[in-house]
Amino acid sequence: MKKALVAFGAAFVGLIVLFGGMFVAGYSFATSHDREGKIYVDTIVPRIVTGWNDAALMAEASPEMLQIASRDQVHALFRTLGERLGALKEYGGATRIAYFVNFTTGGRVLTLTHTAPAVFEGGPAMLRIRTIRRGGQWNVLEFYLDAEALLRDPGDSRGPKRMPTI
Repeated sequence: MKKALVAFGAAFVGLIVLFGGMFVAGYSFATSHDREGKIYVDTIVPRIVTGWNDAALMAEASPEMLQIASRDQVHALFRTLGERLGALKEYGGATRIAYFVNFTTGGRVLTLTHTAPAVFEGGPAMLRIRTIRRGGQWNVLEFYLDAEALLRDPGDSRGPKRMPTI
């Protein structure tokens, strides 16, 4: 019985050491690519939102993003965003808010989530961009935009409509 408990304890300690090592390796990998990810986001976001260039987003899209949204859907969405928000006036730069490192048989995969404030002709907005680094290549995994101007009825001059609260 004592040998079984010692073996179980050794296996448990081994797992803790393994997971601790994976955490340290993941954190080290994420922090070593943090600046590179920020530069990528700060390069592509202005290209995408200046003139609402859906082709620029689709060129940077990850395979996962391409499975979810068709080019026609993105084009229609960007046309609406362009009409509602107008041209980009100011881009505030990206700030990383989260990271995730996945260890795969093909190597490490890094996912970074950034937020970036922006001001458009139609008002301020907050962008949230999830990027993925796989095999040394960065791509956009998700692209979100939150702007009060999107809640306004274009034909209503009384200001923004508020979301109902419960």
